[in-house]
Amino acid sequence: MKVIVGLGNQGKQYEKTPHNIGFRVIDALADRMHDEKDMEHIGRKRHTLYVLDEFWHTRKEGERERVVLLKPRTFMNESGLAVKEFMRYHGNECAVSNDVWIVHDDGDIALGSYRLDMNKRAAGHKGVQSVFDHLGTKDTIRFRFGIRPPDGRKKTARFVLRNIPKSEQQCYDAGIAKMVEGILRALRESAGRAQLFLNTRTDS
Repeated sequence: MKVIVGLGNQGKQYEKTPHNIGFRVIDALADRMHDEKDMEHIGRKRHTLYVLDEFWHTRKEGERERVVLLKPRTFMNESGLAVKEFMRYHGNECAVSNDVWIVHDDGDIALGSYRLDMNKRAAGHKGVQSVFDHLGTKDTIRFRFGIRPPDGRKKTARFVLRNIPKSEQQCYDAGIAKMVEGILRALRESAGRAQLFLNTRTDS
């Protein structure tokens, strides 16, 4: 089983902010997976701490793997509570190091750039750190979506919670599509192949 966790905040006021990019990627991924022949939607579940969509992924060899797209219903800084609760019931079905993937915004990476990393520290991202703290390890796969604007402003609480300006919206939309494609490549091929695809600037 793969558990793909998108980090964000619940509430209308956060929907269009850079800090919610993890939720937006998960939503776009769910829409895409509904249309893919090798993906079969199992259902949608709501829990006090999270909401999730489940799919069966049928590999070329005919084997099936369950894929869970999970969005915490806690605030960003307590995201680990939701992941820990899910893993408490289903942890015997997957290994954190290979099977828990985190999708999140990253102010240390320029807008238009992306990274797939494994076993790296949170580098100040409180949502990621919460997941690490509650799982007791940083040994996860992370899909990092760059949000640092062209003027090079540093990531601040005010910046990540502002609405995305119209001048940057096209770049965000393209980035969401690229991130979805990268996650699908990781599911169908390998994290290494997805890393080659994602760890390159879109304008290069």
